Amino acid sequence: MKIGLVIACEREFEEHLKYFQKIKTIKKANMTFYKSNFAGHKVFLCKSGPAEINAGIYTQAMIDNFGVDIIINSGTCGAINENLKVCDTFVVEKASFWDISTYIIEPSTYICDEKLKNLALSLDKNLITGNLATGNTFIETDELKKRLTTEFGVNCCDMEGVAVVYTCQKNNVSCLLLKSVSDGGNAEEFEMNVSKASEKVASFAFRFIEKL
Repeated sequence: MKIGLVIACEREFEEHLKYFQKIKTIKKANMTFYKSNFAGHKVFLCKSGPAEINAGIYTQAMIDNFGVDIIINSGTCGAINENLKVCDTFVVEKASFWDISTYIIEPSTYICDEKLKNLALSLDKNLITGNLATGNTFIETDELKKRLTTEFGVNCCDMEGVAVVYTCQKNNVSCLLLKSVSDGGNAEEFEMNVSKASEKVASFAFRFIEKL
């Protein structure tokens, strides 16, 4: 099977790259991809950078250039629900664009692959299922958190997830979103916790790949 891993930021990327042994670097236009083998699968990894547009571009390039069967967006997220704590790890059920008007992209919410979600949940009883809001900014205010909870029923947020799901669904490619909490919507807190949250989600992502 060919599996694509779309990772956003540098420290998330570093924690996932640790699982590769022999690595081949592939250049496509101004993008860099990494290829290796893991658990009998061909795995392609990229660092998209933050924001929806980057995640969408790299996801499409991954599909077009490597013909992947599955894409996993693995990384960190911010907690909208105050009961969540750092390193709580999510399998996302639904992902929503929260900062794009619904008349521009409709629907604004996308359901993630049920089969992949259920396989992930079967591997770890401590995983949390939840809904993700994606936008191009940190969710720092209580007012905005309340709005997202009310409008979209979400409990975590990021800057990439729904763009990956949206692109995959346009191409009929299965997609899984795995997220580990790094902060409560605060950039300073993110910097403090991104490495350990990334280590947690990377560990599970490769356990998941082993079972495919």
